[in-house]
Amino acid sequence: MTDSPTPWWNIMTLRPEVITSGGVISDVRMSLHSAALASGARPPYSRPDYYGEITHPAGSLVDFMARVAVRLGVPHSTQTPAVWRLDQAMGGGKSHGLVGLWHLATYPRLLADTDLGREIIKSALDITGRPVDPDLNSPLCVVLDCDNTTATEEDFGPAKTLGERFLWRLFQPDHNLYEKYRPHLTNKAKLGEALQTVGRPILVLIDEIMDYLRVMAASDYDQAVLDMGFIRAVLEAVNTTPNCAMVVAMIASDKDNMAMNEKGIQFRVEMEDLLTRNASTTAVTSGGDFADIIQKRLFTNPPPNDVTHLVADLYADAITPPWHNKVFKRLNHPGREEFRKRVARSYPFHPNLIALAEDEWATHAGFQKVRSTINVFALAVYEQTRRGQSGEWAPPLIDSGDLPLDHPPLRDALLNSGLVEDQKTSANLREVATIDITDPHNPDRGTAHQLDAARDQTWAWVAGNPRAAERMATAMFVRSLNPRAGGERGATEAEILAASFVPIRGYETGDAETVFGQLVQSDRGMVSIDSIPGQGRSVPKRWVFETRKTLEMLTRAEKASIPDADRDKAITDRAFAIAQRTRKPFRRVLLVEGPPVPAGGVTLEGSLQVLKEELVDSRETRLAILDSRWFSLFNGDDSATRDALEAGFGLGPLPLSTEWASSLVFACANTALRAQARGLAAEWLARKRVSELPPVVADSDMLEKAKEETRKAQQQLDRRVRLCYQHIVYLAPKGTHQRQVGYIRIKKDTSTALHAADVWNALNAEEKAFAAGQFNQQALMHMLRESDYGRPLREIRDIWWSNPHKPLLHDGEEELQHTLYQAVTDGEVALVGDGGEPHKAIRAADINLNLPTVRLLQPTLTQLACDTCGHPTDKCQCPEPPVCAACGQSKCECPPPPCSKCGKSQCQCSTPKKHWQVTFNITVSSSSEEGKADLAYLLRQLANRIEEGKVDHVNQMAQLIIGDQEDVHTLEQLAKDAGFTINIQDI
Repeated sequence: MTDSPTPWWNIMTLRPEVITSGGVISDVRMSLHSAALASGARPPYSRPDYYGEITHPAGSLVDFMARVAVRLGVPHSTQTPAVWRLDQAMGGGKSHGLVGLWHLATYPRLLADTDLGREIIKSALDITGRPVDPDLNSPLCVVLDCDNTTATEEDFGPAKTLGERFLWRLFQPDHNLYEKYRPHLTNKAKLGEALQTVGRPILVLIDEIMDYLRVMAASDYDQAVLDMGFIRAVLEAVNTTPNCAMVVAMIASDKDNMAMNEKGIQFRVEMEDLLTRNASTTAVTSGGDFADIIQKRLFTNPPPNDVTHLVADLYADAITPPWHNKVFKRLNHPGREEFRKRVARSYPFHPNLIALAEDEWATHAGFQKVRSTINVFALAVYEQTRRGQSGEWAPPLIDSGDLPLDHPPLRDALLNSGLVEDQKTSANLREVATIDITDPHNPDRGTAHQLDAARDQTWAWVAGNPRAAERMATAMFVRSLNPRAGGERGATEAEILAASFVPIRGYETGDAETVFGQLVQSDRGMVSIDSIPGQGRSVPKRWVFETRKTLEMLTRAEKASIPDADRDKAITDRAFAIAQRTRKPFRRVLLVEGPPVPAGGVTLEGSLQVLKEELVDSRETRLAILDSRWFSLFNGDDSATRDALEAGFGLGPLPLSTEWASSLVFACANTALRAQARGLAAEWLARKRVSELPPVVADSDMLEKAKEETRKAQQQLDRRVRLCYQHIVYLAPKGTHQRQVGYIRIKKDTSTALHAADVWNALNAEEKAFAAGQFNQQALMHMLRESDYGRPLREIRDIWWSNPHKPLLHDGEEELQHTLYQAVTDGEVALVGDGGEPHKAIRAADINLNLPTVRLLQPTLTQLACDTCGHPTDKCQCPEPPVCAACGQSKCECPPPPCSKCGKSQCQCSTPKKHWQVTFNITVSSSSEEGKADLAYLLRQLANRIEEGKVDHVNQMAQLIIGDQEDVHTLEQLAKDAGFTINIQDI
């Protein structure tokens, strides 16, 4: 393992001006006027020694200044151009280059004593092949600072026009020469004569020429025309005058956003033409110079190679195979030696951050290149130095995630650098950074910051990477400011994970992925991000901060605002909706819904109160769907649920009053699976609410997508809710006469306690319920006990719904009625009245299970009964049965008489089917409990016959008075779904 190197903040020394300004370098934007002409205190860069210290000898700058030096210092030299144009955009280094040229002409020997000066002399020697005069033959530097639009007499004396200002600076203080040549400002020959009159090499520096022309075009057009004539003449004069050079700073038209009137635009076009014809265009910096410029500008000393190599090796050794395969391989991370070179060049910044600035930021039209880069990097290194030296955590190398957005000057410098298109977007991004990343004024805000603050400090890697989430979020943020290469936006997951990497033990890819998931996917994650789908491995998915509200952003915002109570209620609501889709073989589905759980949590008392208010004790098979907020099993203390359900069956120390407990079955949620469903519930609620927002409703495309996403979210939630309800609770037999609570846990993912048929099948497997067709005579005789004989049929019926030793009947009373009839017919059992007389049953319907006067007996206790009257044969008064006309016997096997239609004894002639019209006239008041129960039973019987196909036609009009509007809406929807007409009126 590589030894730990000395931290960079103990090796690299910040320049004094960086420290005293708190990282806000006031002279990043150099001014030619301030350096060369200011009457008061001049900035430090007006000294050639200081200028040389802070200026990196970039190849393009050195070559440019060397060629100007050759033009000035080599007599009659034509080896280099005379006229140059600097056309970089704002912040590209034009003013910095002009100040350097001013030093070259004004203090050639002092500049030569700096690293920059030595490189210039060497380059000039390479150009000429012979030494250049160290004094450059004492050139005169004529400065026309055209951005100084408020120039006074102190600046230019009596000169007013551009040409006059040129002559004043050229001949100052010789007023006679000024007056001699003033009438000839548009005469090329006279201007050439004026240049030679000085008798010294001349360097003319014109800074921001368009600033002057814009003012003149708006205030004095005629004079501006004369100024353009002067410019044309002086360009040609300089080109033909030995040892004379001119440098014009004029931003390229396609990069200049300067507002101008039509005349000003005409002047700009003419200037472009003149400079194209007379000048050579160059740049004083290139994208590849940023790292060296920053090191030179911010630090007094370069980093030692042994330290940078040690740091590079530390990173290389810490990149384990998972980090390499999942992250750095996808980013084309270099090998060890190449990484060493890159770290040495960028130290103490990470090569990835330098690459971002050089390859992406620098290509953006609005970015002020060198100036903006220095501002951002100076503030970042100042703040990270402060942290490191004060004992706070600071990164071994400053990467894109280590630009501290909680430092307001840096955040503002980044947003004002030109990367962001407009002020409105910049303001929105500032607010986004405050909400989702870190708030410099409120430590309790900032999602990423809060995630880091809440992280368990016992994790092995937290001390060595305490800002993992904030670093990821910042890396995503800086890559969301402007379009990237190829028009892409945002950051890939690999880029985000890499930004959080630190060369320490314990912080593995799984840890990074967990932090990333908390940021972008969890309920507590960032709300202003959006994802851009990828296309396979070649085009990875990207994450981007958005200021425009997308559906995903709206959803995250809504999700963050959903209370836990609403989320938990949604799970129960969906469970109830799923359960109500089918009830068979149960006769009824009960929805046991409680109020919101109080702050104190679920208690046994509260659960019992829910059961008391919501349970219906009736003689029918009931599947009760329990409110998942109040009732759940396993994974923790579920004693309140177990004790309450025990009481619901009339058992335990706090039994509820119940008569039909055996026919009641509970469907209960699993605690752990309920917790998993909560996230999906919040997602569904959020998407549902988003689809109802006015801006979404007003946008048809967005609305359609929102509804589709809501539908998908509901499907996902419903699947999880089905899995969540996996517990079945019922009253089970214990021994011969006792009872106990039975529990069934559904293990198949394809089954759920919310589906009545699944519950019935599970009960059947536990012998708690009969399957369809399973309850036959044999089963009946097996289930009858000795104590059951002699009981009235009503009691026999009731024990199948009240006694857990009797399994639940699939088809209810009809099934019991039919099976009893078969047993009676086959002589297995007998029915008698109160007086002991046999009860005749010609068909199953003759066995009235409601009668208290008909009892069940074993057949040995009865006498043979007449088939006609049902009385004992010794007391029967029925006439003798008729005899057969063919054989004279009362019982015979003779064929039936011939058909009256066809004359055959056996034919296919149909007998018309007989129908009966049944009309009900029912009026039941809500105050009549018995009437309501009888009506409910009648309607169930009618529904059963409709389902069995025994009713050929229904023409029914029911008029109901309902006091619950929710019930009205439910019935209305059910009627519409069935295609029936329904009319609802307020009364």
